[in-house]
Amino acid sequence: MTAAGLEPAGSATLDLDPAELMTAHAEAVKAVRAAVQAWGPGDGGTATTCTEWTSHQLLLHLACTARRYHRILDDALSGEPQPTVLDVDLADLNRREMAASDLRGLPADRLVEVFADFAASFADRALHAWGAGPFQRDGVDVGPAVALAAIEWHVHAWDLLRALGRDHYPRRPELLQRGWALTVPHLGIDQGGDPWTAVLLAAGRDAPHPAGRSSAERH
Repeated sequence: MTAAGLEPAGSATLDLDPAELMTAHAEAVKAVRAAVQAWGPGDGGTATTCTEWTSHQLLLHLACTARRYHRILDDALSGEPQPTVLDVDLADLNRREMAASDLRGLPADRLVEVFADFAASFADRALHAWGAGPFQRDGVDVGPAVALAAIEWHVHAWDLLRALGRDHYPRRPELLQRGWALTVPHLGIDQGGDPWTAVLLAAGRDAPHPAGRSSAERH
């Protein structure tokens, strides 16, 4: 799935500072919460850049995924890491989890808090288990897996805000760019230009954020 002009993931600088990573993760969770708090009547049914999901369905996906990360971490810390699930299999897993989830009936204001609680507690657990071993088979260690979560939350915050006609630009996009190269090495990512645009393009978004926006325009 590496597009022309993208460097192999292994060519990037892969050093990730735990404190910086936790800050980026917390920022992403805050951005998701802010997007949902900005909803008006009917906004939960708005189509998103994740074309199969409305905004409310995307929020359910986020909550299910944050909870899944805890199960993956439990197995990793028990010494039996789960296999990495990719591409079509991951899409199928997402659909099955959402269809069977006990969170489906929650209103958005409750669902976003469930997501935030699961996400924050996962990051805290992973931080304290930094270097404990692989998060998933043939994957990164437990601690740097926080980068995987941070990237997903940031990209989906962008999805949610785009559905409202707004935008999202992380404060440290270059950290997410490096995190992508470490956590999903089977995918390439552009190492030049605007790092957030590179992340969005690597994540399959076709309307990347323009470079050069000020922090006041970011949310």
